[in-house]
Order: sequence, then structure tokens, then C-alpha cells
Amino acid sequence: MEHNQDVVYDAVRELIYTDGNYTEGVTTDVVAEHTQLQRTNTSALLNKLVRLGKLKKTKTRPVRYQMDEGTPTTDAFSTLIGASGSLKKAIQLAKAAVLYPSGNLNIQITAQPGSGTSAMVERITQFAEASQIINTKAPHIVVNCRNYAENIHSLDPVLFGPKGDYKGSCFEQARNGILFINHYEYLQASQQSEIIDLLDRKAGAFDPIVADDKTGTKTPFMIFSCSNQANQQLERKLPVTIKLPAVDERPLNEKLALINHFFVGEAKTSQRKIIVSTTVVKALLLADYFHNVKDIMAAVTIACAKAYVRVVNEPGCDINVYLDDLKPVTQKALLKEKENRPVLDALFEDSETMIFTPETAVVTRDEKKPGLDLYGDINKQYALLVDQGVGSKNIKHVISDHIKKLFERYNYNHRYDLTNSQEQLAKIVKPEIITTVKTWLDNCSKVLHRTFEPSVFYGLCLHINSLLTINITRQRMSSEQAKKLIDQYPAEYKESVKLAQILNDNLQLNLSPEETALLMMFLIDSKDETPKGHPVVLYIMHGNGAAKSLSETTNTLNQNNYAYGYDMNLDVSTTTAMGEIKALIKKIDQGEGVIVIYDMGSIKVMIDTISQETNIKLRTIQLPITLIGIDAARKSSMETDIDYVYHLVTTDAKNMFATDQKKEEIIVTLCHTGEGGAAQLKDYIDQNSRLGMRVKALAMSDKQELTNEIIALRKIYQIHAFVGVYDPQLFGIPYIPISKVFENSKKNLDQILSFKPLTGNNFAYDQIYNYFREQFKFTSIAKLQQLMPDIMDQLVTTYDLGEDQRIGLFVHLGSLVERTLAGNPPTVEARTATLISKYPDDYKFLRRTLKPLEKHFKLIISDDEIATVLMIVRKL
Repeated sequence: MEHNQDVVYDAVRELIYTDGNYTEGVTTDVVAEHTQLQRTNTSALLNKLVRLGKLKKTKTRPVRYQMDEGTPTTDAFSTLIGASGSLKKAIQLAKAAVLYPSGNLNIQITAQPGSGTSAMVERITQFAEASQIINTKAPHIVVNCRNYAENIHSLDPVLFGPKGDYKGSCFEQARNGILFINHYEYLQASQQSEIIDLLDRKAGAFDPIVADDKTGTKTPFMIFSCSNQANQQLERKLPVTIKLPAVDERPLNEKLALINHFFVGEAKTSQRKIIVSTTVVKALLLADYFHNVKDIMAAVTIACAKAYVRVVNEPGCDINVYLDDLKPVTQKALLKEKENRPVLDALFEDSETMIFTPETAVVTRDEKKPGLDLYGDINKQYALLVDQGVGSKNIKHVISDHIKKLFERYNYNHRYDLTNSQEQLAKIVKPEIITTVKTWLDNCSKVLHRTFEPSVFYGLCLHINSLLTINITRQRMSSEQAKKLIDQYPAEYKESVKLAQILNDNLQLNLSPEETALLMMFLIDSKDETPKGHPVVLYIMHGNGAAKSLSETTNTLNQNNYAYGYDMNLDVSTTTAMGEIKALIKKIDQGEGVIVIYDMGSIKVMIDTISQETNIKLRTIQLPITLIGIDAARKSSMETDIDYVYHLVTTDAKNMFATDQKKEEIIVTLCHTGEGGAAQLKDYIDQNSRLGMRVKALAMSDKQELTNEIIALRKIYQIHAFVGVYDPQLFGIPYIPISKVFENSKKNLDQILSFKPLTGNNFAYDQIYNYFREQFKFTSIAKLQQLMPDIMDQLVTTYDLGEDQRIGLFVHLGSLVERTLAGNPPTVEARTATLISKYPDDYKFLRRTLKPLEKHFKLIISDDEIATVLMIVRKL
């Protein structure tokens, strides 16, 4: 009966610890079935175990039996990250090995380096002690074979005893306890073979792994660990094999829990609060780790150490971890954010930062409260898209959608009232068209599960109005083009047919299938891929060494590697040279083309031939001057559009050698046909603008045709800007969305066309941009022109700045970007901590407002720089 009592106790313990169905306890029927004992006997034994204090029973019906309070209520494995996920099977195997009725089973653990083997062994030990399988004072012997890698046979006395008879060996020392042999893959074949022989032995004069009744010693509980390339012979001798997953095999929520755990540890070590941007955590989450968990811990520790240095002399100051604190290879992991966005959205929701405190292991999140920070949310979304490498065209689509969601969440009254915008539009578009388009577009959003940006609404209104008011004689889309689009976008065409029917019923406008397909084009999202590289420069010179010397000089002076050289030996045939040049161009092209700087006309023929054969964008400059190459390589490192770089370089080159008069500036309006909406937009600008610029209406349905027309126009005019429903992104020409034109009063039209903030009427930007072009080496002026007006608009709106202050602040911010990109140390402001403490709201506002500069130019603006800006706007 005593034996049956132990059988029942072991059964209860095994079921509760190894089967997830019985964590709340087991019934008499379950135990009886498991032990194959009669139910009445089982019930009597269970109640006896309760009286002995080994078990307890619940007051529920049916009664469940649980482990007594004397046994720790917290499972040793429960605090392991992934205990109920990726490690669940491993934990069940470990528990089964420990609780095996006839004695614990030896275990083999296989895992990649740094996957948590030591942590697993530690929990197995704790569980064995808590389950009273091993006494808490029993020996726990650890042998790390990797420590003996340089002389592996020096481990023999430890493994086999000083005399080779196992007396005094680790096996003997571990009797009654646990022996953990780690990294046994480092052992040589002869050593592994001897261990296998030991495991095979059944009896002998002295056997360290067999129980000794005379001395009362028990067989040691043995755990062997190795890399995934385990010894199969040894594996067959070990009853239980546990495979631990690598970090990349674990779900992102477990990886996030590991990251949080290490940040909490750093907070406790530093005894300071650690505030981490969710962008940083995402980068850590998506990065690859060769040494698994150990590499995650190292990445977190290094980032915290870098951040700690900034506040080491400020006791009590929080540690703020930024993206720049991570290694570049970890930062690049954000490129994988797009493909993991659904999981990341679920993990982070609307959190901007994560806060780790030394007092508690609980991670808190800094979530935005409704109605408090609309612009902060927009900037956050924009920054995330930039980090993902999303192009500016696609960003406008996503941001427009995001803003509408924010309006719904915040119930925010935007300063551009929709009614006022429609009043502006109603001056040139029939009101019934506006109503019809708005109703239909709202329905499209529901059917297509897509939110359309304001430019789609305005563009459609202008287009339909043109169909009613302008006599268009030529067919604007061929039947073949229309059929191709209809086949490619059936859902969008179905909705366009509905609109065509509404226009026919309400406005007696009968549209052909081709014209209906034109309506569909407003609904089609841009599918252009974001450029993946930059243009590069190739010198081709006759002779020996000239081209390669120029490329080396260019790369040294620019501190980059965007220039290459090919020396055209005079003895080499033209056919051979062209083949070598062609191979080199294919090799160096990053997908955005090559600017070739050459010395003789015959090379131009080769390049034109190679361009036709490879379809690589090649641009040629017959000016073998070092300054031209240096300028081209520098601009290529900052821009992705080869035609924009080529335009800038050739323009500067012409200015070197000629005194041509400045070209007349024109504005290009765009719509899908060039005749309807673009023509009316042209008329609107002609009637209301006082800039005196010529306006040209063009179509954008055919990208190549539009490109050719723009190239032809640029020979005569300086194109000031595109205005239309989306940005064609040609030659770096600035873009103004049509929505911005109609969401403002016509009296503000010239400021919009001049890229000036609406609140800064007297603030002239052009001279400053020209100054920047002359002085700056590392900063893209085109990017500044896109970003600075909105930033200055927010600053001028918030702070009462005079004209001199605005100009000074504008120049300061541009210089800040150039200085940071050049790698110069930030300006040190002695009062930084005091200013931030005194003006916390201003500090947060400036951080948010200047975030676009950080994201677009890939830089970090220091607190010292923020403090300087704070002093300017606060007039301190």
C-alpha cells in the first residue's frame, strides 16, 4: 500500500507539472485512469496524502487535488519568457524527465549559441529541488568544455578522474545531485566515446553513475548540452532530447519580452529611469542576432551605456535611448518594418516611448491622450514611413489617410474648414459636381477599403467640370490602354462605372469606356518602388592611371565611394574597351544610373550603345575636370534622381564657362489628361497669382511622355514647381498639392507657390536658399525647401518672432543640419539642463517640430542644439 501511495503522489505531481490541462488540479478519476488503480483505492490514497500534508483538495465539485502549499506555488519555469509559447514543449519534456516515476531521466539540450541553455538548466534544477527530487543541498556540478578548448585533454582528470578510474571525477562528485556538462561538442571523439561507454555500463567494480546501496548515494541527474550538431551516438544514450529555439525562430512578442527584460535590468543597474523610443525597440526587435539572446542583451547594454554617457554628470536625470545609440546594422533592421507592420501595430499600438524604471519590472508606455498632440501623431507617422524607405508620393497617400483617422479620434477642428475649401472650389466648379464627387468618393472609400487624399477629390472635381465645359476633340486614351487598365484594376473600374452612370443621370454627361477609364486613374494608388540606391560617377580617360587617380581623389575629398575610374589604354581595341566598360557599368550601377565624365567624343558613342543594350540610365559630361567630378559624386551621395543630379552639375558647369541670362520661370500644372483639370488650374493661377510666372498645363498619364515634355521645357525655362494631384518626382522639381491651393484663400496663393509659410508674409526664403547652395556641402537644398516652410510655420505660429528672428532662426536650423551631417560636434550649451527643466513644454514642442529634419536627413539633434533653438524662440 505504501508503494501505491508513492505511485499516486508521483502521478499527481507529474500530471500537474507536465500537462497544461491539469494546472488547476486533478480529479480522482483522472488519477485512477493514469495509475490503473481502482477508484476507491485511489480516493483513499489521495485523502491520505492530504492528511500527510503532501496534497490539498479544493472545495469544488468534482473535488480536485493539488500540490500542497509546502511546495512552491510558482512553477520554476513559469517566469521563463516563452514558457507558454515557443518553450512550452521543451518545458514539458524537462518536467517529464525530472518526474519520471522510476527515477529522473538524463537530458540532452541542443541549441544555437546564446539561446538560453544555462537559464533552462537553472530552472530544471530549481524545479527538481521544488519537487523534492533533489535536495536543495545536493551537489550541482558544472563542467564547461568550451573553457578547455585550447587544450581539451586537460579536461580528462575532471571527466574521468586523476587516475582515469572515475574516482574523484565530476560524475562521482555529482552523485545525489546534478551534473551539467556544457558544450560537449568541444570534446574529441575519444573523450565522447569514453562517456558513451560509461553510459552503457551496467555494473562494475566502481561505477560513478550507478546508485550505491551501501553508502546510500543516488545516481546523478545528468544534463548534456551542445550545439545543434550533436553527437548522434551520445544522443541515443540520453532518453530525453530538448531542442531550444533560436531567437529568430521565436515569435516577436517573446523577442519583445526579452528586450524589455534587459532594459529593466539596465534600469536597475543604473538606478535611473530609462526612456526608449518605440523606433529603437522596433529596430532591436527586427534585427538579426548571431549569438541569439546574448546578442540582444549586448545590444541593449551598449545602447544604454551610450545614452548614459550623455547624463553621467547629471544625477537623477533620466536616460533617453535614441536610434543613434544602436549599431548601424541594427538601425538598418527598420527596413523590415513594413513587412512586419501588422504584428508591430498590435505590439506597440499608439505608444511613442517605453519607460523602464529601477523600482519595478513593469514596463509602462507613453501613450498620447486624445486631443492633445495631433501634430506629434502626424510627425510620428511620417517619421515611421521615412524609416521604412517609403517614397514621398506614397507617404502623401498614407499621411492623408492617417490624418483623417486622427480627426476622428481627436474630434479635432482643422484650421482649413472643409466648407471654406469647397467655397473656393465652387468658384470654378459647379456645386452639383462637388456634391456628386463627394458622395461617390465616400462610398468608394467604404467599398475599396481605402481613404483617398484631398487631392483626389479636387482633381476629380476639376476633371469632371472640364468634361462639361471644355470641348475636347481628341481621344485622350486609346481603347487598348483602357482595356489594359480595366483588366488590371477591376474593382476601381467597377466604381468608376457607377460614377459614369451618376454623371449621365444627373448631369446628362455620357462618357465612353475610355473616358470612364480616365476616372478610374484617380483611384489607382501609385505603385512606383522607392529607389534603392544612388547615382554614381564614372571617369573614362584615355591613357594610363588618369581616370583611377581622379576617382580616388574624388572619393577622398568627398569622404564617400561614389566615384569610379576606367583607364582606356591606347593599345586596347574599341571592342574590348567597350566590353570592359559595359561590365564595369553593370557592376557599379546601384539601380539609379551612372554619370560618365569622359575626355574624347568616341567614348560618347560607346556609352550610347551601352545604354541601349543594358537599359541602364547613363548621362554623359565631356568635361574631364576634377571639380565637376567631385561635385557630381557629392550630389549623387545626397540624391537618388540621376536627372536631378545631372541637371545641377551641368547647370553649375555652364555657369563656370558662360554668362547666360537666367531662364524664365514657369509653373507646370498636372492632371491625367492635361486638358481638363490642369487647364482649369492653370486659369486659376493665371487669374489670381501676381508672381508673373508663365503656367503650362500638361498630362501625367504617360510618365515617359511627360518626362520628354519636361526635358524640352527645361531647355527654355526654369521650372519653378509642379502643381497637381500627385508628385511626378522628376528632376527634383518641387511639388505643390492641388489641395493646398484650394484649402487656402486665393490671396495666399503666391505664398503657397513660393513655398512660404502663410504666417510669414514678409519672410524671404530665396536669398537664404541661394546662400545655402553656395556654402553647404553635405545638405540637400531640395529637401530643405520641402521641410523648412512647414517647420517655420509652426514656430512662427507658436512664438511671436520678428522678421530678424525668423531669418536668424531659419539660417541657424539649416546650418545645424549641415554641421551635423558634416560630423562636426554639436554646439555645447552650458545651460541645457536648466533650460529644459525650466521650459519642459517648449522642449517637447521643439523636439516634435524638428523631428522631420532628423528623419529626412538621418541625424540626431542633441539636447544642446534644442536648448540653443529654445533660447532663440524665447528671446533669452
